[in-house]
Amino acid sequence: MMTEQPVATALQRLPRSDQQPREVVGLIDSIPPMMARLESERFDGVVTVISPPHVLDLLVLEGAVVAASLRSNGRRPQLAGLEALQSFQERAGANADTRAQCIPLPRPVAECLTADVDPAPSQSTLGDTASLREMLRQLAGQGHHGVADLSIGESWARVLFNHGQVIGAYDGQDATIVASLAALGRLLARGPAALTVRAALQSPFTRLAWPEPAPAEVASAPASRLPRDDVRDDRIESNLLWLLSNVDRDRERAASKGSNSEAQVLQVLASFVNSLYGVATQLTASSPAPQKLPTLREIASQAQTRHPQLGEVEVGSDKLDVQGVVKRYRSISKETAQARDFYAGMARALLALAQHAAGVVVQEVADPAASLRCATAVEAWLFSVEMSLPHQSARTSVS
Repeated sequence: MMTEQPVATALQRLPRSDQQPREVVGLIDSIPPMMARLESERFDGVVTVISPPHVLDLLVLEGAVVAASLRSNGRRPQLAGLEALQSFQERAGANADTRAQCIPLPRPVAECLTADVDPAPSQSTLGDTASLREMLRQLAGQGHHGVADLSIGESWARVLFNHGQVIGAYDGQDATIVASLAALGRLLARGPAALTVRAALQSPFTRLAWPEPAPAEVASAPASRLPRDDVRDDRIESNLLWLLSNVDRDRERAASKGSNSEAQVLQVLASFVNSLYGVATQLTASSPAPQKLPTLREIASQAQTRHPQLGEVEVGSDKLDVQGVVKRYRSISKETAQARDFYAGMARALLALAQHAAGVVVQEVADPAASLRCATAVEAWLFSVEMSLPHQSARTSVS
């Protein structure tokens, strides 16, 4: 266990994005593949990972984490940087449930926010709007790159500078970035205020890597319960990759169907669950070490607490009612939040069922290297679908 020390620099005052956040729900192990996907997209913005009572904020530039901040309820100190990444896993636990929001921001704004971790900000006191205007002119003339924060007590307002150019401001009352500096004027109208000027990180940015598992943990991984059978392993891996490739192709085609796309996507995902569960059933029945596979109805019943939409469709012992899923979605008015929430919730429910069935398939691969390849392929596919789903309004948003 590492020693935790309080830090003075942390991501504290994040703006609201004008784009819809993407949400990923899963165990803590889902975060590294999610970050890998964002890196492939060269994502700019903020990723907030929540595992109550812990909140991890990550500032991401071109897919690389350049700043991190961890806060927890209670007396635990707030941490920044690599300590925040490492301590998040320690605090939350190895099998913690997490909810991540990927919040895209314009690249200049994201760069400005790296100023939050400036270890040596400059501070002064301003007494009126004239002194504020003069200070802002000076910062512009100096080509300031970063932020300038004006605060009185708990109230604050922030100006973003992009190499000397003011690109907007926001405050603690409304985190929306606007062109006006009126919020700063309103603060100064209350009396003298503290001005803190922070400089953005300089390029090239130092990347903060998600901690790798300790080698001892990898070495102590349990051996497969199955005898080595390369031919069988190859067949399982090939079939699984073929299934993933086909469903990904079918899902992309369905997503392009215009007004009917969401119903088509649900049909594709439900059919995939049936196919994957069928494969899992065949493999466990013919396995060198047979194991009892729960019925699909039993699996769905266990998942229903987290995915209540499963209670609205028929689930047989070995098959979902695919057309029932589509029919239920089509019965909801498409112009309502209920339709969006049902689509997103049902899609995530189907992913949970697919993940369970895929886990059974992967367990039937005896070779550890082949098993890892299969598990990684499944995780990447699950993540790619999750990232395409809309945010559910019924969930509590991260402010």
